[in-house]
Amino acid sequence: MLVSFFKDEIDKALQAGAAAYATNPNDTEVAGEYGLRLAMSGRWQSGCELVSSAVNKNAGPKGYYEVGMALCALMRNDIQAAELWSRMSDLQDNPMHRLVLLSILGAVGKTAEAKQEKVWLDVHAPEMMNNIRREVSLRLQRPEDQERFFSGLRALGLAIEPTRGK
Repeated sequence: MLVSFFKDEIDKALQAGAAAYATNPNDTEVAGEYGLRLAMSGRWQSGCELVSSAVNKNAGPKGYYEVGMALCALMRNDIQAAELWSRMSDLQDNPMHRLVLLSILGAVGKTAEAKQEKVWLDVHAPEMMNNIRREVSLRLQRPEDQERFFSGLRALGLAIEPTRGK
């Protein structure tokens, strides 16, 4: 599922996820990963429900699925919840999680805190920061979801060209 997803074979990825989930709906890791792929493919309602279930069962490493919950909240425009979930995610070891927080901080107008996150990202993940569009579009499949994410970054002054449809 993950390989297909990141190769932009979304239908194949979701079919694999659905099959794995149908085989064992009690496997919280499968539910969480499948939920993340559903959500990031634009099926936010059903995907976020599975991610929430995984979080409630303490699946995955601490902070892993919380970034998914942050994205779920961001996409439903609940910025306060998005920030809370994002701060519970694995910020120490995952630059992508910090980029999610950066977008959320931009959306809420917390520029001083955002500046600290951007400095960390520039130092620890310069290649990602030079390829933000690619990194985000690998994960968020729909242009409208990408735009919602990018709007928070643009609010901080990051130059990101408009999204083109797939």
